Order: sequence, then C-alpha cells, then structure tokens
Amino acid sequence: MTVKNREIEIRTVNVTRYIMPLREGGSLPALAEADDGFKYVVKFRGAGHGTKALIAELIGGEVARALKLRLPEIVFLNLDEAFGRSEGDEEIQDLLQGSRGLNLGLHFLSGALPFDPVVTRVDAKLASQVVWMDALLTNVDRTAKNTNMLMWHKELWLIDHGASLFFHHSWVNWRKHALSPFTQIKEHALLAEASELEEADRICKEILTDEKLREIVELIPDDWLHWRDKEETPQDIRDIYFQFLTERIHHSEIFVKEAEDARKTLICIVPKVEREEFINVGVILFSKQANFIKMRYAINENRLRVFSPELDIDDFREHMEAFSKVCSGHKTGGTIAALDIPERFRWLTAMRSSCIQTSRPHVGFSVDLEETLDKLFNELVL
Repeated sequence: MTVKNREIEIRTVNVTRYIMPLREGGSLPALAEADDGFKYVVKFRGAGHGTKALIAELIGGEVARALKLRLPEIVFLNLDEAFGRSEGDEEIQDLLQGSRGLNLGLHFLSGALPFDPVVTRVDAKLASQVVWMDALLTNVDRTAKNTNMLMWHKELWLIDHGASLFFHHSWVNWRKHALSPFTQIKEHALLAEASELEEADRICKEILTDEKLREIVELIPDDWLHWRDKEETPQDIRDIYFQFLTERIHHSEIFVKEAEDARKTLICIVPKVEREEFINVGVILFSKQANFIKMRYAINENRLRVFSPELDIDDFREHMEAFSKVCSGHKTGGTIAALDIPERFRWLTAMRSSCIQTSRPHVGFSVDLEETLDKLFNELVL
C-alpha cells in the first residue's frame, strides 16, 4: 500500500521481525525488518509521547525532503496484533503491544557514521538551510551533544525530528508559539557554520509554499489524530498544524534574526543609549570548557566621529583598553581582572547603561577558538 498526495508518496509495509532496541531517545526506537525485505528504525506510537512524536517525525522529515536535504525514506509501518507476544523483555513486549496498528519507520542506513563536527565541516549553504529548517520546526534536538545527523557515503543525512513542533504537547496558544523566536537555536550543532541564513530564508520560503505545506500535513493518518484530551476532529488538528507552519514561514524574519543574533557576541558603542543606535567595535569569545576568554577590538576614529561628533575619542580609547585588561586578567586591570574567567565574562557582558555595551551572550560551537574569534571580528567589526 502506498499513500499518495500529489508529489509525495509514502509506502506502508508490515513489520515481520523485531531485531533490537535502540536505547537512545525518549521515543524508544528499535531496529526491525519489514515484509519488503528492508530494515527500518521504528518509532512506536506506544512510546512516551505517543502519536505526536510520529507526527513531528513525519512533518519534519517531509519538510526536509521538500528542501532537498538528505533524509532516509519514511514509511508507515503496520504492527500486527500478534507481533511481539514472544518477546522476552517485558518492557519491549508492553511497548509492542501498545503500538498495534500504524507506526512510522525510517530506512536504516547500514554502515552510517555519527556526524562529528570536529571531523566533518559542513558548507555554509547546507548548514544555513538545516538551521533555518530546525528553527521553523522548533526542533530542540540537533545539538552538539546529540546531533541527530549521520555521515553515509560521505554525505550528511538528517534523522530524528520527533522533538520538533513541541507546541503540540500543550496545544494551547499555538499562535503565540508560531511567532516565537525559538531561543533554543543557540544550541544548534551547525549554527557556527550557518553564515548564509538570509539566503537560506529566501530559498526555503520559495519551496515551502502554502500548497506544499498543505500536502505535507494531509499525510498525517486519521489514526494518529484521535486525541482523547482534545475535541477537534482529525481535520481540525491538521488545519492547526498547517496554520502553525504557515504563520512561522510568513514571519520567518523573527526566527532568522534570533539565529543570526545567536551566532555572535558583540561589543558595541552606544553613544545615545536611549536611541538604541550602535556601532560594533569588538568581539569577546569565551569557553568555560577550554578556560578561554579573549577580546579583539578596533577603533575607527573617522567612523566614530561621523556617528557621534560629541564623543571623546581619547576617553573612549582608555575605556576600551580598561575593558580589554579586565578580559585578559591583566594585573593592572583592577579587582575585576583578578576574578576567574567565568566571573570576568559575566561582568563584561552584564547589562549596563554606559556607551560601551555588549550584546547578550550567545552560544555556538568552535573547533578552533582563535580562528573563530578572528572570523567573527573580521565579519562583524572590520
């Protein structure tokens, strides 16, 4: 059986053999074989988040496929009532018995390696599209600790979108969630490489039309939409998913800006704090794990005089030098400079009303801190 929706086709197969549990993940996935002879990673409807995790996997996966990002084939997997009765593990038997009916599977990529950002560098275009998509889907589960990406035949493949669309776990105020900036993007594994977010925004929005999104949400089986705690019909629920996605895309500048802001921590000069106008003059990079903190700055006198004629350049230079001494822990930097590195970073990035201010700190990933500092300085200050 194949479910067709215009250009999208999803096959339905029957599970014939449970091979082994894959212990990672809250969805308790497993490796199983189906009657088409292929092996699949199975996401079970009887696991903790129920069919909502399957819906997130389906929508997230098909959005990725529409954007031409590599993703294992998604199939609907039917679990017969008799399946799992001979399973010796009581927990697994309960999971299988509670997952009778339609589940979801991803084609198993045999021999794939986990993506390691230290080993593999992703080009800016691809990284930006993945970050954009995960910000759209509010996917909280593609971090440096758990990338949910694989390298297969030397190409990047995306897996596991079950933690996307987290608004559906509460279901209230979905419009508010649709317009959220998604601050969790700061933890994204590819954020540091995502330097083409504006272009990714343009490309992805051209592809994900309202028509395409409607095709994707209409793939959700009725069987997954009979929620005991909700009065809406299956089609009502599909409509809310559709409206959530279209609202986010129509206001994508909100989450794109959040992702761009998360890529850097800047030092700014704000001559008139009340006007909220500024010029970037430097960058601070901090890593607690590496016990690293460093600052680079540059004072462009001509630019500053045009921006703020009343600014005392010499006085400003002295303050920046003092700021730098605190950062480096120089013995002439005073009592703050004598603090440990995390405390100095907190002081340097604290909110203040003076004309030297920092943006709020943002988290990123770096394999070479000195190189990252130079890159941010060149891109954002010079």
